Parts: sequence; structure tokens; C-alpha cells
Amino acid sequence: EISPLGLPEESDWILNARSVFDRSLMRNAFIYELSNQIGRYAVRTRFVELFKDDNGGDLNYNNDYDGVYTFMEKISRDKERVDIERLPQSINEEPGISGGYMMKIDRLDPGDSGLSAGGRTLGWVYPKEDDVTSAQSNWLRNYINEMSAALGTPQYRDYIEVGSWIDHHLLNVLALNADALRLSTYFFKSRQGKIEFGPIWDFDRSMESTDNRDNNPSTWAGGTNYFTFPWWSTLFENENFWQAYIDRYFELRGGAFATSNIHSIIDNMATELNEAQLRNFQRWSDQPRFGSYQGEVNHLKDWLATRLNW
Repeated sequence: EISPLGLPEESDWILNARSVFDRSLMRNAFIYELSNQIGRYAVRTRFVELFKDDNGGDLNYNNDYDGVYTFMEKISRDKERVDIERLPQSINEEPGISGGYMMKIDRLDPGDSGLSAGGRTLGWVYPKEDDVTSAQSNWLRNYINEMSAALGTPQYRDYIEVGSWIDHHLLNVLALNADALRLSTYFFKSRQGKIEFGPIWDFDRSMESTDNRDNNPSTWAGGTNYFTFPWWSTLFENENFWQAYIDRYFELRGGAFATSNIHSIIDNMATELNEAQLRNFQRWSDQPRFGSYQGEVNHLKDWLATRLNW
């Protein structure tokens, strides 16, 4: 376990490069920062330039330089990350069996069969599928089935932490995330808590990346039909949930979602990246659009301003 670049101590870290779709080099870091600003944990990030010493000689830009990466935390159970309880195989009765769990809506890990619950096929994040007992799997399946059935009733609040669901959805809709809700989607449950959505993950195909499904800032759907997707379609039929969603948007619009704050985050990250991006784009063939790296940054700011105004 190490504490690199001022980040909390842990043993799992990721060097992430997504410049094929994201020529700004900051889409993931930006949306994770925004999530943290609204009080929803997302992995913390640092921009780095990576050198790989493959030949054993002195490091140099010609042979070892690999460009700009985002150094980041991995989504994992930890008191400084997703703070849910440890769930060993020895715990198979309530109250202990009620948490903690972390699941994903995504492609399954190699060799996993997943958990069928609530009309969905879910992947195990914590505990790992190989470590889950049949009693734990059955308990969580029953809970998610009950939750799914309750979404269309006033009892839905007994099963879900409403604020986390709203914030998760708003961040994805704001960014017009092409993979939202159906891939790279996480949720968790602590022992005494309800199901919370998050942390958000993988936004390189968003905010008019090179993917094309996320281009139009004046539309409600981009790759995913956000408001008619399973589970969510039922919630959005509830006028109380809708009102809470609307109220939260306007609360955020006066704070973290203010255009000035959005632009400030982007400008600060662009300033940090400005020297390194030159070397990165000399290293790789995928180049900035809109005439230059600053053109890429300006377009990202303009796109978000247009979307927020819309």
C-alpha cells in the first residue's frame, strides 16, 4: 500500500489513457472532480506523463515516452474509497449478510456468470464472485428483486438512497454519456444502508468525444435512452421522484453545475496539461480537433455551456 501524489494510501491504482475518444485528455478527470464536488465520491485523479523503460537504458523521449495518462484510484472497497463493510464467507445471517456489496452493470469478468436479479444480469465487484456464498448471493438477489418490484410504489424509498440515484443520473445526462446506465455502471449497499448508485466511471465517450453518439448538446438521449432504461423508467413515472430530480438539478445549477464553475474546472486542468499535451500529440497519431489543443478545450467548454443552457 502506497500513497502516491498525495492520494490516500491503497494498493490498487490505474494508469488510464483514453485519448482515442478524448482529445482533451481530461473528460474522465473532469467529471470525477465534478462528482466529488457535489458530494458523490468518484476516483481521485492526477495527470502524469508516462515513461516505460523497455530497453533497460537511460530514459528518453525517443524510446521510452508514452504520453499523458490519468493516474487514478481503482473503484474498490476501502474506507477512503467505497466505504462499505467487509463481507467474509463466514457471515451468512442477518444483520451481517445485508452488506457490504458492490455490483456493476457491465460486461462480466472472464469466467463469471453474474447475478440475475431485478430483471438484470449484474456483475460482482465486491465480494468477488468466487468468494460469495450461496446464502449471500440469495440474500442480495432477493433484496434487488424486492427493490425492483417496489420502484413503482411509494415503498421505493425503503430500498434506494434516492439522492445518489438522482446525482448519478444527472451526471450521466449532463455529459450525454454514451455508455450510461448500461455499461461501466456501479452501485453498492452498506450493511445498514440502501442501494446507492455510483461511483461514476468511464466518460471518455461523452461531451462530444469522437464517438458521435454524444454530439448533440440539445437532446435527452445519447447512446442510452436515459429516461426509459430499466429501473429508471419506472422511477420517472413517479411525480415525487421527478420533482426531487428537478429540484436537485436547479440546486446544482446554482452551485457545482454553474457554467462558471464548470469552465473553471476545465481551465485549471487545461493549464496543467498545456505543456504535456504537446509531447503527447507528438507521440500519438490521434490529434486535437478544432484546430489545436486549445480549440479542443474551448469546444468542450462551449458544448457544456450549450447543454446546461438547454
